[in-house]
Amino acid sequence: MSRTPWLLSVAFVALVGPARAADPLPPTANLTPIFQQEHDRQVRAFNHKDLTGFLQHYTRDAHIELQPGKPMDLAGWRSFIAGILPDITGVVVHRHTVDHVDLRNGAPIAHIVEQEKYRIQDREGQFGKKGARHVLAADSTYEETWVHTPAGWRVQRMKIVSETMHIDGKTVSPPG
Repeated sequence: MSRTPWLLSVAFVALVGPARAADPLPPTANLTPIFQQEHDRQVRAFNHKDLTGFLQHYTRDAHIELQPGKPMDLAGWRSFIAGILPDITGVVVHRHTVDHVDLRNGAPIAHIVEQEKYRIQDREGQFGKKGARHVLAADSTYEETWVHTPAGWRVQRMKIVSETMHIDGKTVSPPG
């Protein structure tokens, strides 16, 4: 029996060091404030109509699912958000709360509660008279799958779990 393979293994370990397991994820409780800080930054960007800053929250290969079974890629999400930003004439409330974070298949999943209330101008006439002013309010819950990138934690997947939307107090179907 030859000792050559064993000696080569010992020499390799001596040169490069023993194999290390990947650094474990921090406890999920420690991720909650990190993800909340990212959401606070994203809300500020949205409220200032900073589309580039808003989209920094996501990975380049992100998938956004506003309706079951209809995901969109980052380019589609960019187009969707770019289409609604001009309609917003004032922000009354815009709050994201990271309710909790759990691990699913080793990935952190953040559960988000979002409250929004805006003054809008209906440029297209979707809610009545073209150009009319309205108050849009929405309450949403969604799940986000986060990944750690060289630029920090980013959302790779966002899926709406529930959403209610009102225009001038009347229930309407959410977009998407």
